[in-house]
Amino acid sequence: MQPGFFRRWLARGFRLSLVVGAVAGIWESWTIFSHFEAEQHSWAETRLLYECAARLNDEVLKEQVTEFGTVNVKGLCSFDGEDHWVSLSEIANVRNGVMKFETLSKPFSMNRTVSAGIIGFLGGMLATLALLGTIRLSLWIWGRATN
Repeated sequence: MQPGFFRRWLARGFRLSLVVGAVAGIWESWTIFSHFEAEQHSWAETRLLYECAARLNDEVLKEQVTEFGTVNVKGLCSFDGEDHWVSLSEIANVRNGVMKFETLSKPFSMNRTVSAGIIGFLGGMLATLALLGTIRLSLWIWGRATN
């Protein structure tokens, strides 16, 4: 083998690990944003459902009340065919403007993105070192080790 073979491949592995780390960070950032968007969409649907229920007449709601104090707004406000249960106290909170419809997640997390990038980089370097170590061990076993 040529002198510097392993050094060149280690440098290539380092550059590849940088790319893998960047891709891992970007992927994690996109995943976080996707979950944020899905949660925003879910809360928007919930808000529309509750605001529709709040606009209904109290007499209509009282006819639909179950023994648990909830109202199934499936046929009144929901058009997806699913059962949606709201309580009269929640409807009162929506009417009073007290109920909040907001997500707990954020669209970006620097800690998670950087952590994913570092883990991707270290994983790439570990794979490079393992591969080069395996090649060197194979050469040593077969008796063609370089000095």
